[in-house]
Order: sequence, then structure tokens, then C-alpha cells
Amino acid sequence: MTKRKAMEKLADMTACKSCGKTALKIGEHNAACSECGAEFPTDRGFIDFVGERGPAATSSQRAMEFKPLVRIYESIWRPVITIFVSSYRWERRQVDEYLGLAAGMNIMDIAPGTGHGARRFAKTVGPDGFVAGVDMSGPMLDQAVAYIKRDG
Repeated sequence: MTKRKAMEKLADMTACKSCGKTALKIGEHNAACSECGAEFPTDRGFIDFVGERGPAATSSQRAMEFKPLVRIYESIWRPVITIFVSSYRWERRQVDEYLGLAAGMNIMDIAPGTGHGARRFAKTVGPDGFVAGVDMSGPMLDQAVAYIKRDG
């Protein structure tokens, strides 16, 4: 699926942050609402509904905006932390079982971080399905886009 087609599919699944209508149209560099005229940039490989971010409110949010941590989040940070709070394999099995993923499904991954789960879901739903991630952290989404470009 091309980047534009993916953005159009995401626009069909979401509502405008400003007016709540499902009227987003994908342009060259933004998604624009045909109802209220609000525009959201798409240049970074995702629809940026948040825009300019103020200071993060919590230490967790600050960590997810810290680019060096974002770069090691998937390979080091999350696996190590998971050891202390649960089993990474158990967590994956639980999510897969709960979702009942199958070819052709459309999935919205809330707080995907760097997209590890979303990329795994995309392999299962295949070319007839669609996976989109929604995250407040621009750096996390930037890293997710970089992984998708790298891995396909």
C-alpha cells in the first residue's frame, strides 16, 4: 500500500480533531477537514493531530519525547522493563488471543510507541487489512515510521 493510500485509509477511520466530523481529505502535505477547514500535517509519515506539543506533563511522557530513549525503546528499554512487570511472550500471546487477528482486518493500535505491535499486526492482517497507530509522542511515531521504511 502506498503512503498516500495508507493516509487516505487512516483519514477514513478518524474524525477531525477540531469539529469531530469524519471529513478529512489527504493533500500533498496535510490532511484537511472539508467541514471546518482545519489542517493537520502529514510530512512526517503520519497525520499529526497533536501539532505543537507543550512540555510533557508526566515523567513517562517526558521519557517518550526523549529521542535517545526512543531509539533504544524497542530493542532495550521495553524488553528489560517487561522482565520486571510481566513476560514479554505472555503479553504478546494475550494480545494476539484477545484481538483474534485475521487477514483483512482493520486495526487501530492505541499508544503503539515505536510500532512493534503494529508492525506485527500488519503481517497478520496482510495486504487486504490495515493497521494504524495513534500516539501522543511525535518522536515515537517518527521512530515507527523509520522502522517501517527500514523493514517494509
